[in-house]
Amino acid sequence: MEQDQKISVSAQDLIAVLAHSGSVKRAREFAKENNFSKKEIGQINEMQPESNISNSLKDMVSTVLDAGKMIRIENGNQCLLIYPAHRAGGILEYIHNGRHELIKYNSLQGLNELICDFYGLDFRLQEDPMKINIELSNSLYDQIHNIDSAELNKMIDDEKFDVKIRQFLRDFKRNNQQVCKLVFKKRKNEKNYMQEDFAMFFVPGEGYIWHIKYEEADNNKIFLMSNSVSHYFDVLQKILDDFLQDGRSHMKKTSSKPKQEGEKFSFKRGFSFFWKSNLVLLITILFFYINKSSWSEEGGPVVLLFALLWEVMIIILSMFACLKEREESLPVKSAKSAS
Repeated sequence: MEQDQKISVSAQDLIAVLAHSGSVKRAREFAKENNFSKKEIGQINEMQPESNISNSLKDMVSTVLDAGKMIRIENGNQCLLIYPAHRAGGILEYIHNGRHELIKYNSLQGLNELICDFYGLDFRLQEDPMKINIELSNSLYDQIHNIDSAELNKMIDDEKFDVKIRQFLRDFKRNNQQVCKLVFKKRKNEKNYMQEDFAMFFVPGEGYIWHIKYEEADNNKIFLMSNSVSHYFDVLQKILDDFLQDGRSHMKKTSSKPKQEGEKFSFKRGFSFFWKSNLVLLITILFFYINKSSWSEEGGPVVLLFALLWEVMIIILSMFACLKEREESLPVKSAKSAS
């Protein structure tokens, strides 16, 4: 990935940019996230007039505010945010030690290697020395997040636990009893804030990755699957491409002119239904006439009455067919994430 531009700013600078850009609500939300009071927001705006804000920073913040999707990547007290741009590329926001580093990229290809480096992992490792899948109960998984290091050491040394589980516990402890988390968010419309769509969780091992799978958990079980570092982040790149590309397509559709709607009333639709229905009726009557020799004396009038009644019905239905059918939206299956 080749960066096009890079700007490092403080939280105060970002609050000023958001306020001056007209995004007062977002500025207040961001200030609250960073423990700033309303009084401090006013002081920041006075101390940082709009004339002091560079156009480059304004453009980057504008891209962030316009983004319909984002990915939040957490690693301890560090955070990496990814926002796609309208056409290609996007903005990466790296948050560390109270500083916000905004980096503009013309292409987001190779994000997997950048994220791998963010976690301090070696992307070149192509072997999975473990090659195992194991299960943990929800209660045990919750327990290891809420015990101190000494208690976790006892569990690691306790032979009543399977050796594979104990290996995971060692890796979990080495990762400061934390799970690495990638959260994929979407904005339903321009007025709404980002909402979580789905998430990925993993724990780095010694030269491999433990992928934590919640979505197919059954009987209160959580699946842990070992992967090579290279394979895991190659799969991640495909997920990133699908998620971000879909976001660009959506933004492109919403920003372009709407397609012309079909006519609400069309004789063409009605005539098409009319002749097709009459063709079916004609074939049906021909079947009746095949057995004409076995008809009673009233058979002819009955068939004629049948044909007339159906012809009236066809004419009525043809008029309804001229009307445009109401389109219904397909149900969207939401991704299941960990609670």
